[in-house]
Amino acid sequence: MEFDSIDILIRLIIAHLIADFLLQSNNMVAEKKKTFRSRYFYYHILIVGVVTYLLLAEWQNWQGPLIIMTAHGLIDALKAKITTRSRWASNNAKWIYVSDQFLHLVTLVVYWLLSYQAISDFQFSQKLLDQLIFHNTELLIIVAAYLLVTMPLGVFIGHITRRWQEEIKKDDALNKTQKTGLDLVGDESLRDAGRTIGMIERSLVLTFILIQQYQAIGFLIAAKSVFRFGDLKEPGQRKRTEYILIGTLFSFFLSMLVGLMTRKLIEVLLN
Repeated sequence: MEFDSIDILIRLIIAHLIADFLLQSNNMVAEKKKTFRSRYFYYHILIVGVVTYLLLAEWQNWQGPLIIMTAHGLIDALKAKITTRSRWASNNAKWIYVSDQFLHLVTLVVYWLLSYQAISDFQFSQKLLDQLIFHNTELLIIVAAYLLVTMPLGVFIGHITRRWQEEIKKDDALNKTQKTGLDLVGDESLRDAGRTIGMIERSLVLTFILIQQYQAIGFLIAAKSVFRFGDLKEPGQRKRTEYILIGTLFSFFLSMLVGLMTRKLIEVLLN
């Protein structure tokens, strides 16, 4: 098998990341748990098929995206059934999330392996855009890495730290009853600010790894410490400090791991 064909698999992975994260809102995630009774379930599956079709850029090959979107729908339906009907699921959300994404990845790999010969013989367009993007394996690997460190890793870190999140929320609810209106205004946070900060943070770490500017990661950690932990001056904030520290360390560690794996993959495949 030639390494040049790896870009097909990477395209499939990018399509999955875009459809399952960038183009799927929290409302869709919640509503599609009703599976076949929810229109959002069908919207999501259709998005998977369309994005896969566009990223493959094989305009006569509609069967592949159809197979992938069907498999995706079956996996999502299975996940919804387990999540909504099992007490075990509530305490193991992170493992259900990992298993769900693993099954999606296996589906893409199996399809790629089984269809490789047919796909490799397909004559792609010789347009400049195809040569620059669709046939640029290094670029595809890097795009996949950036998509991975933004929302998928953010969701995974959220699952890992969920029990601490719940503990912080309970403390906040208790403290809220003891504060004045002015204090409550000072405690307010921007909507989705933490998630956005995490996405930018992980993207920067990945960038520094790819350009081999490892010392910049230390400055990034220091800068975040100054701004983030500077707000935790009040007594009784130890839990929140520990929670932020745990989330930050997970975020940096996983981003660095993805960055190093990306560099190694590019080195193995292209050099």
